[in-house]
Amino acid sequence: MAVAESAPRLAPEIRELLQRLRGRIRRYVWLEGAALAVAAAVACFWLLHALDWWQEPPPRVLRGLLAICLVGVLLVFWRYAFRRAFVPLADESLALLIERHHGELQEGLITVVELAERDAQLEPLGREMFAHTARQTAQAAAHVQVEQLFNHRRLRLAVTAAASLALTVIAYGLLAPQQFLFGVRRLATLTSEPWPRDTKLSIEGFRNNEAVIARGSDLPITVRADTSGTVPQVVYIRYRTAEGARGREPMSREGNAQPGRDAYQEYRYTFEGVLSDRTFEVLGGDARLRGLRIRVVDSPTITQLMLHCTFPEYLGRAQVVLPVSGTVQLPVGTHLVLEAQANKKLVRATVDRVAEGQAPVSQQLKISGADARRFRLVLGSLQTNTVLNFTLLDADGIDNSRQPVRLKLVAQPDQAPLVRCRLHGIGTAITPRARLPWQGTVEDDYGIAALSVEYAVGQQQPADAALPAPSTPQTKLTVDAAWEVEPLQLTPGQQLVVALKATDNRHLPDVPSVAEQGPNVARGERFLLDVVTPEKLRAMLEARELNLRQRFEAIIEEVTGSRDALAAMEFQPAGAAASDPQEQPRDGAQPEPPAPLTPSSPGQRDSREPEDGTKPDDAAALDDASEPAQAPSPERLLQRRSLRVQRTRQDSEKNAAEVAGLADAFDEIQAELVNNRLDTEELRIRLQDQIAAPLRRIAQQMFPQLQQRLESLQAVLADAAKGPKAQAHAVAQLDAILVEMLRVRDKMLELESFNELVDLVRSVLAEQEALEELTRSVRAQSLRSLLEDEEGDAEEDNP
Repeated sequence: MAVAESAPRLAPEIRELLQRLRGRIRRYVWLEGAALAVAAAVACFWLLHALDWWQEPPPRVLRGLLAICLVGVLLVFWRYAFRRAFVPLADESLALLIERHHGELQEGLITVVELAERDAQLEPLGREMFAHTARQTAQAAAHVQVEQLFNHRRLRLAVTAAASLALTVIAYGLLAPQQFLFGVRRLATLTSEPWPRDTKLSIEGFRNNEAVIARGSDLPITVRADTSGTVPQVVYIRYRTAEGARGREPMSREGNAQPGRDAYQEYRYTFEGVLSDRTFEVLGGDARLRGLRIRVVDSPTITQLMLHCTFPEYLGRAQVVLPVSGTVQLPVGTHLVLEAQANKKLVRATVDRVAEGQAPVSQQLKISGADARRFRLVLGSLQTNTVLNFTLLDADGIDNSRQPVRLKLVAQPDQAPLVRCRLHGIGTAITPRARLPWQGTVEDDYGIAALSVEYAVGQQQPADAALPAPSTPQTKLTVDAAWEVEPLQLTPGQQLVVALKATDNRHLPDVPSVAEQGPNVARGERFLLDVVTPEKLRAMLEARELNLRQRFEAIIEEVTGSRDALAAMEFQPAGAAASDPQEQPRDGAQPEPPAPLTPSSPGQRDSREPEDGTKPDDAAALDDASEPAQAPSPERLLQRRSLRVQRTRQDSEKNAAEVAGLADAFDEIQAELVNNRLDTEELRIRLQDQIAAPLRRIAQQMFPQLQQRLESLQAVLADAAKGPKAQAHAVAQLDAILVEMLRVRDKMLELESFNELVDLVRSVLAEQEALEELTRSVRAQSLRSLLEDEEGDAEEDNP
């Protein structure tokens, strides 16, 4: 059996053709990629150069942009050169490329290459066919032009673009070598100098392109344009806030600078109420001021003020530390030391002290070394109202001079005591043996030291009489003390002026203006008292008793009128019982209305009745008389009853208050008798036990019970069954009140009779004294006449 021959091999002509095509393709790729990379690099140069000239970014930004451009150029070179140049080019692919452009090969080249690539074992017939095809293909390949397989237009474009861009850079370097080199140095971040401009702008007040301001304040911006260069007509500010807001505003041109005369042209703009950081730039002509920044910080202020207070010794108060702000009131003479803490580190703190009535004083304070936020101020003794204005300067160069921290110290003087005392049980007249009882309260912020009675007899100079004082000073003292008048040896007809005087314990030796004045002294209400004889004072009190009895009798009349009006109140229309026998009361189930009660004093008329004799409760009947005669409706009757009960309740409240006032008035008369040494046991029993006490019981017990019964009656006015019973109970209570009032009135009449008897005895005694005086006068006159007659006879006997 014959052995197969080796696999077919490519002819040298074909292999050389494929190798030549492969090399040509790689050279094309390298050249095109390099041209594109050069074009990209030159384009990046011009872009960065234009950006740098227009914006002048900081070096760190330029370095970042350079890195981006470098990466971009490398990506272009890798994409169009490096990656494509090392792509494997198979013989089959190259053969196919040639076949596409040379149809005369009739796919022989691809066949030969594929068989050679497969390394196939061929039979003798196949070898002959392969050899024949290979010879034909080799002959045809000798005429293949590799250059015709390429698109040279694309390569020419890339190379032309790269060369043109490169020529622009070369031309720029040749025509403007200094500017070119300066731009290259800036792009290489070898210098941070700005580009030379025709317009020269500068800004004031910015250090390292930064200005620091207080939050919420205004920042005026002043930009100068050098007149030696081009002066722009308009200069703009372009800014961006920390919140991302952007804006562009024109600056105001100040005047019109002339070259040679003025060095600069100024432009102004104000950032108003800046609350957060912002960056901005100034644009004018071809000049730019970039990278400007406004840093907003809190204005220095005092976050804590602590006041160490040492109060005057007489106040008896311990030393305290008070957190203060705004206005603080402190007693005069308080020793003060102030400690303050700011919200940030301080460089300087100044206080302007303005004391009332004094010249302002400025003082620079010492900042604590350990904590630059703290400082201390010794104020000393507070003698007058003082205002402290603190001006602070912080480490950022910000001060609060526009709004200094203000603290007002109000020197609160020790006020005089407040005297609320009156004479108790003393009227406008007293006897020479009277005692003056004082009752009330005396208050002082820091304690009462002494009490006294200031008195003056007639036109004499006032004098003081001491009263018992508390062992320790008290801020509120209840006064219940009596002062005897008898040591003054007053005589009837004189006048005595008295007032209670209180003295506090103020002692301020450190305050000269106050130390000279001594303690505070306050006087209460002054009372002018007439000194009268006991007989005259009794007569005055008896006249008051008579007036009180007359007032009491008027009250009795009012209560009687209320009782009669309430008793006359009807619960059914007239004739209702006759028309409906079924509504007649059975076995006295519904009581008859109480009969009117007539006042015990004859000739007295109810004060509630009008002059024509009609009663107030009959006013509705008088109104109905003008209308056609008809029975009132149930609603009208209910309305009348309700109004009558309400009127009775109002009158009873008024009467109760008046009776209570009468009880107090009789107690006052009793007290005056006691304080003037005119009281007797019989008078005390009559005034206090038989008049004042019953009157108070009527006002405080019986009238409130009447109010309860009237409320119960008000609730059942619409009930014809329960209403009359409640009416009867209320009328019964009024009857009980009247009975008790009449009993008290009788005691008043007895007292009046007793007083009349006393007046009669007093008049008899006065007449007896007058008769005795007259007898003594007549006897003396007779004796003088007798002596004169005897002297005449003696002269006649002895001529």
